[in-house]
Formats: sequence, structure tokens, C-alpha cells
Amino acid sequence: MKILESHDRLNRYNSIAQVLSVNRAVVAYSRELSFSTSKFCKVVEVIRKKQKEFNLEHRSGQLKTLKIKDELIIILSAVSGALYEFGKETGDPGLKNLSKCGPKGLFAMDENLLISKADETYRLSEKYCRDLKEYNIGKSSLQFLKSKTAEFKEALRENSSKYYFLNHSIVMLDRLFMQADEILKNIDGFVEVLSSNHLQFSRDYLNIRHSKNN
Repeated sequence: MKILESHDRLNRYNSIAQVLSVNRAVVAYSRELSFSTSKFCKVVEVIRKKQKEFNLEHRSGQLKTLKIKDELIIILSAVSGALYEFGKETGDPGLKNLSKCGPKGLFAMDENLLISKADETYRLSEKYCRDLKEYNIGKSSLQFLKSKTAEFKEALRENSSKYYFLNHSIVMLDRLFMQADEILKNIDGFVEVLSSNHLQFSRDYLNIRHSKNN
């Protein structure tokens, strides 16, 4: 289940619940329809709650990781750029294979590759610490690189541990969506019975049920 798909699906359920609520007087003509409508609305309310919890957890983890990644890339770009320029100017053999990589290239890197790049850059920058002062890279910059690399690793570990919670939430949401769909199949039949005397209600309901994204 994709996040966007579940969001669209919940929006349709909300629209159906609204039609049923607005037409509660019509719904009341059928005891079975009233009962199914009540069940459907309760399931939709649970879906809303679970969807909100899932979205908050998923979004918070992503935003935190991206923020740390941005900070890491800024300092990594500065330090690796200084190393590259130093190696280029001096022809130092320890830096001859160092490649220049700006923020855009770093951001496009695989997470593990980015961590390897950060670790290697820190190792080299410690070795050439004195020389890098000429490029406005001091000990505080190196310490910041080290701390941001550690924070990024920890954020990825946290995201990995959240995977089990998020996966469980997805399974639960799938089951709730299936439950809601089964109830709607029953409601479809009851609405059809009422359609001859309550045509507008039937049209409003079926328009949502048969919408393009359903």
C-alpha cells in the first residue's frame, strides 16, 4: 500500500461517510443500511487515527534524517573541497586519487557511500589538519564533520528500527481498508433498493463509489 494511494482512498471514504451523514433521514428508512453505515463510519474513524499516526511517524523520521543529511553534506563538501584543492596544489601522493564532489553529487550518493565518503574525508583531514587551515578548515570544522557523520548514522539506525512499526501499521491499515470495502459492498445493495424513491441520494453515493480513482 502506497502512502498516496491510502490517502486518496481515505478521502473517498470520508466523502462517502459525508453523503451518508447528510442523507441520514434516507438512510433511516433501512435498518440494515443504518447499521452498516454506523459500522462503516466507525471503521473510517479508526483508519483516520491510524493513518495520522503512520504519517506523523513516517514524516518525522524522514525530516530529521534529511536535516542531518543536509548539514553533513554542507560541511563534508567544504572539507573534501579543501582537501582536493590542497592535493591539487601540492601534488601530495596521499591525495592524488581524491575526487572533487560538490553538494549536488554528495546528495545523490547512496547513504552508505555518503557515510564512507564522510569517514574517509575525516580520516584524511585529521592527517592534513595543519595544512587545511589555509583553506579555512580548522579543528572545529573537523569536529563538526565527525559529529554530523555520527548523527547521520544514528538517524539511519532509528529509521531502520521504525521500519517494524511502520510495516505493522501498513498491515493494519490494509486490513481496515478491506473491512471498510466489505461493508461498502453491503451498503451498495441497500442504496440500490432505495434508489427508485431517492434518486439524488443514490446518484451522489454512486458518483463517489465509481469515481476514477476508486
